[in-house]
Amino acid sequence: MTVDVAQPADTLYLCMKNCEQCKSMYGAYFEGDLCAKSCFRLKGAFIPDCIDVASIGQFLNKNE
Repeated sequence: MTVDVAQPADTLYLCMKNCEQCKSMYGAYFEGDLCAKSCFRLKGAFIPDCIDVASIGQFLNKNE
């Protein structure tokens, strides 16, 4: 039995892809650039989940 463990580059890619998806879902209400910067700063250790507000709350804005 083998276990597929994501490499750092894979997790960074997944993090960036999820930021992009959240931006397309929430539009101007989602700070995609801030999300992407967090991915790079944390080296993909944090993966945003677009349907989990606790996971993306820091990237949402009211955009008044």
